[in-house]
This record gives sequence, C-alpha cells and structure tokens, in this order.
Amino acid sequence: MPRNPSLSQIEASRRNLRGKAGPKTEGGKRTSAANGRKNQGTKTAKARARIINARHGINTESFYAYADCLNCTKHCAWPTFSPTTAFRDLPLGCLEEVLVSRPDRCFYHLEGLCLADFRKLASTHPGRLCVIEPRFIHTFEVSDHNVNDEALNRAELEFRRKIIRLVTEARAYIQRLRREELTEVEIHPRMMSVLRLLRKALNNCAPCQYTPWRDYDDWDRWLRWIADGEFEKSKRSSGRVSP
Repeated sequence: MPRNPSLSQIEASRRNLRGKAGPKTEGGKRTSAANGRKNQGTKTAKARARIINARHGINTESFYAYADCLNCTKHCAWPTFSPTTAFRDLPLGCLEEVLVSRPDRCFYHLEGLCLADFRKLASTHPGRLCVIEPRFIHTFEVSDHNVNDEALNRAELEFRRKIIRLVTEARAYIQRLRREELTEVEIHPRMMSVLRLLRKALNNCAPCQYTPWRDYDDWDRWLRWIADGEFEKSKRSSGRVSP
C-alpha cells in the first residue's frame, strides 16, 4: 500500500480485512506481501506534487505550486518541498526561484526583514547567510559536542518552526492594527509578548536580500509604533492601543 493510497486502494484494503477479497493461498499471500514491499512511497517533490494534484488538487499557496513542480523538467533529487522540509532535503535552487518573485514566502521573512538573524541575537556567530545558501545550516549551534549534519538539521528546523509561529502571529496582529475601522485594540499578554519580539526584530534584524530596503521613515505608523516600544506605554496607561 502506498503512503498516500487512493480511495479505491483504501476500499480494497477494507475488503481484504473483511476476508471478502485478497489472496487465499499461502503463495498468493507471499506474493501480495512482496508487492507491498516494492512500493517505498514517492521519491521526489515532483512526484509528490503530481500525486497531491491528482487526488486533491495542488494548493496554489504551496511551494509545489510556486516552484511549478507539476511542469518541471529538471532532475529532482529532493523528497519534499514544504515549510517543514528538513534543510538537507530542501531544493535550494528551487527555493531561490520562488523567493526571487515572492520573498514573503520565505520561512524567515516578515515586513521586509530577515528573521533568520534572530539566531545571532543569542549567539556570537559572525556573518549573515540567506537560507538558500548551503552553508546556512552551519550557522546554527547545537548543545552537545557531537556536531553533525543530523544535529544541525534538527536545530535549524526547530528554530524555523518557532519563527514561522512568530511570523504567523505577528502578521495577524499587524493586520488587526492596520484595519482602518479599529481605533483601539486591547493588548492581551500574548500580543504583548509577540510585539516585544517584533520590536527586537525591527531594531536588530537585517533586511531580506530579495526585498527593496525600507528604512524607518518608510515604515507605516504601526511599525514605527512597535519599533519605538509605544505599545508598552499604551498598556501601562490604559491597556489599549491608541497611537
């Protein structure tokens, strides 16, 4: 049975379990078991994209769609292409093609900033590398002394997941603040925590190399309000946002 069985395959398995179909002899059962071992699942991102598209339709916001995996003719040696794909399995060339036109699709992108720099705020590692560079993985630190590719991949993926959660929440709060109909927004503890991290990002993280640079004067009033820490003054005075 493949990793992503079709509806007919699922139904066939159910019939087999009920004993109404499937091999009856010992030889037939051995053959059936051998057939199952032949299928090791999809091997490449292209193949995975085609299976997903055939069964459910490709998500137009997925990396598979942005990289045009359905029509790609290049050799593919990578198993998946998603925000949770380990760095060692990421098709970095394809990721760069996506980011050239859509830098906001990067895991670390927020308001034109590269939040990958957050890894340096608690580190002494010099230099700055983009996620599309193979050496990017070596800018991470691991707690144990056994530094190997597996440990580095785990460290990067753990950090990436934290940044994705931060970006998702920060974008939601910024969107709320920018709605013209909202003149006041109550600042709850979680929002306060995210805004503090966002302030640190605005004041410390470098711009994304694929995004035109915007300095402080080009930010809208809400980004300047966050960068200046005015939300903490609003919280102390009334518990509400009122720039």
